[in-house]
Amino acid sequence: MYFLDAAYNYGVLVGEVTFFVLIWASIAYWAGYIARKKGRSFGAFFALGLLLSLIGVLIAAMISPGPDYTPTQRGQLGYPGQSIGPGLPPRG
Repeated sequence: MYFLDAAYNYGVLVGEVTFFVLIWASIAYWAGYIARKKGRSFGAFFALGLLLSLIGVLIAAMISPGPDYTPTQRGQLGYPGQSIGPGLPPRG
């Protein structure tokens, strides 16, 4: 019966680790998403979120918008050269 008990404990451990890794990755994604909305690098802040977790989210929330940041219609993020709506000229 030891084998069955050990297998059950291993399954619980895998489930817990998977849960925490998903939460950790979600927090890192959140930091990247906030940074992208401010015109900053998603990848850099995703990595910062992986390293610092919630502190990375706070840094992304407190950092100033990037130099090319301009709010677009309905809060969507536009890129230089991309039209932001029908009949409107491209940005940048």
